Amino acid sequence: MPIRIFTTGESAGTTAAIRYAINNGALVTNMSFSSTGNSATREALMKEATNTIFASAAGNNGMNIDITPIYPAALRLSNNISVANMTNKGTLSSRSNYGIKNVDIAALEVVSTTLF
Repeated sequence: MPIRIFTTGESAGTTAAIRYAINNGALVTNMSFSSTGNSATREALMKEATNTIFASAAGNNGMNIDITPIYPAALRLSNNISVANMTNKGTLSSRSNYGIKNVDIAALEVVSTTLF
């Protein structure tokens, strides 16, 4: 169920897209956006969606998000997995954000195609 939004991570459109995905049975949601500000509405929605796993991008600023949180990756919810990105050599990418508390896993960048 591809859902595309063309706004920042803190918009009403983001919250509406998450709500749409949850209401239409999405079990896993890719949260490929990030912001330094947290949305209480989005956080509450994610917390209530106990049947949905959120894979949240840790971000690409090369910084420690334990010190400077990036959202939604820094949300400490049981159904939120914060994902950093790795190089093809298995090391953390220099541009990837990191953090012992707020990053759960690192994965190779996934290249995808989108049909318009």
